[in-house]
Amino acid sequence: MDSQLLTPEVALTTSWGSLLLALSALAGRVLLSATFLHAGVQKIRHHGLLVGVISNYRVIPEALAPLVSWLLPPLELLLAIALLIPSSWSALTAAGLLLLFTAAILINLARGRAFIDCGCFQSGLRQELGWELVWRNAALIAIAVYSACFPVRPPLAISIAASLFGLVSYTLYQALNALGANRSALRSLAAR
Repeated sequence: MDSQLLTPEVALTTSWGSLLLALSALAGRVLLSATFLHAGVQKIRHHGLLVGVISNYRVIPEALAPLVSWLLPPLELLLAIALLIPSSWSALTAAGLLLLFTAAILINLARGRAFIDCGCFQSGLRQELGWELVWRNAALIAIAVYSACFPVRPPLAISIAASLFGLVSYTLYQALNALGANRSALRSLAAR
């Protein structure tokens, strides 16, 4: 459509739409970046447990678990940094990694093995597998795909606002994870 044919109201709506698009895509990237940064750091901190957690999933040969435990944390950290640079590949890589994690969770849920630790290391508590993790990952995958579709570079003021919104979203995400982990811990105590 020719820009001369746009009324001032339509032009304003288009610019506000572009602004919201840029804000939401960047906020999603910040949320994903913080999530992968925290996960990578926690996997390094708890590396002694990571090999066992990966082995417990029983989706790769047990001999490969040590190698995967050494490769996964740096991959998550590199992805956390790459997500802050607007590009489709970093967001699609995040979606792909989340899809792999989700597939491993679904395989174990189908096997009736919900009792194993998810290995997310998102809280100090062990978190059992469950549908809430599948839905959480599905939401993160949707955010990653959305961000991949709109690799925009907004102005600085918008970037700051989007980053703050992304960090607030991450804080809420962490709070919900802690609630899920606490629920798992309470179920374990009740079963004793």
